[in-house]
Amino acid sequence: MPHTSTAADHWNAFAKAVAEVLVADPSASRETLLDALRRCAETLTETTAYGERYESDPDEVLYLVKRAGTELEFAIRAAARPPATAGTEPAGQKGGTGAAPRTSGEGTDIGTGTESPDVNATRSEPQVTATRPEPHPVTTPTGPGPVAVDLEGRCAARLLELGDELHRVHGRYVGTWQRRPPGPVTGKEMAGSWESLHIALLRLPEKDVATWRDKFTRTARECLGTAAAPSAEPEDHPVPVLGDLHKGVVLPLALTTERALRRAAAEAPRDVLEALRIGDVMTEDVHGPRLQWAARAGQALRLAELDPELRAVLEPGGTPAALRHERRDKYRNALVTSLKTAASALSGGADWTPSTQLGPALELDLVLGGLHHEPAAAAPDSWWWRWRREVSGILQPLARKADHELVFDETHTWHEPELSTFTSNNVRGDKSRDEQLVHWVLQTPLRRRGGKGTEFPGRVVSRPEPPNPGGL
Repeated sequence: MPHTSTAADHWNAFAKAVAEVLVADPSASRETLLDALRRCAETLTETTAYGERYESDPDEVLYLVKRAGTELEFAIRAAARPPATAGTEPAGQKGGTGAAPRTSGEGTDIGTGTESPDVNATRSEPQVTATRPEPHPVTTPTGPGPVAVDLEGRCAARLLELGDELHRVHGRYVGTWQRRPPGPVTGKEMAGSWESLHIALLRLPEKDVATWRDKFTRTARECLGTAAAPSAEPEDHPVPVLGDLHKGVVLPLALTTERALRRAAAEAPRDVLEALRIGDVMTEDVHGPRLQWAARAGQALRLAELDPELRAVLEPGGTPAALRHERRDKYRNALVTSLKTAASALSGGADWTPSTQLGPALELDLVLGGLHHEPAAAAPDSWWWRWRREVSGILQPLARKADHELVFDETHTWHEPELSTFTSNNVRGDKSRDEQLVHWVLQTPLRRRGGKGTEFPGRVVSRPEPPNPGGL
């Protein structure tokens, strides 16, 4: 293949010339080359195994392209930074790829950060009264020679200050978001800060998310340069890519095409697919609920890892529990058990009626879709609310067969009569959230089609009843 061989020869010559320029003294030509390499690296991040454009590409080619992009990003970062001297370590050397270990402390609150000049943002939500701490200190490597500035540590500290501002402005939605304990900030916390802040944004009203994502993006670009700046991501990427520091998080929200549904189901863990009796996601019926359950169950387990503030109901009639540490394993077990039961009901034969098949599906809806935050529930039009709506929608065909219909978005306009008619065993929410009666849907309420009652009441997080000053 002379054409390919010739191309490889030219590439080797190009790589050699690039290497010689990068070790040369600073110059305008060197900066031009770096700018070109940055643009190339940013373009390579668009190559994704789940992208339709690359669907027919062999896996090994996709892997090599991703590896080439990563190596290019490392080369750019190394070339753009001061050389390390004896006793100093290049900034961010310990960062690695992917998400760093979460830095969130459990039950620890460090107050609010420095004041932001974003006046419009602070007017949109009620303020939380708190004291202003000193900016987060940054530790830098020390040694006998010149000190290499810890750019990643500085960026992590600035992101944490933005997190303090986020908590202050949107406390009604992220009031339980646990940030890191006080102390010096290092570059090792960069990826964890980036991830936890974007996960917190999933609770905000949709109109406010873009503003905060832009703040995080600009901070990363100002601190780390364009080589490490995140690329633009759609809403199906809750955590954007951050150069070589974080590979991002992909969680498709709307699985409206067969291709998207099968791909999302294929991402589910093996125990989830086995519980649903799915041998091959490519041949499973797309019109039944199994692929939808598989896709959302895989996402639910991923979200439980990403968000330490999540709570869930682990058993029918139980109270919500935080999914920290060993409870994440309990949640996984409860989810897999519910998946098995719902799948068995679907294939149970003539002894199963539409109503008896719907019952196990509703129990699964409670475990799978009941993920929520307490006491500060996510906003009614947040990413989390839309994800919850998608999970509820899986019940629609089964409910129709049992002569029922879903009651979901209208729960935000409910008054006490609807609450009593269509729900039971509810959970008390945040007493300060008085704008609506229902804060969150744990188990989707159903009602008879054309009727007023229901055989399948749901469960919600609702506003506590105000105290009765004249009662006993």
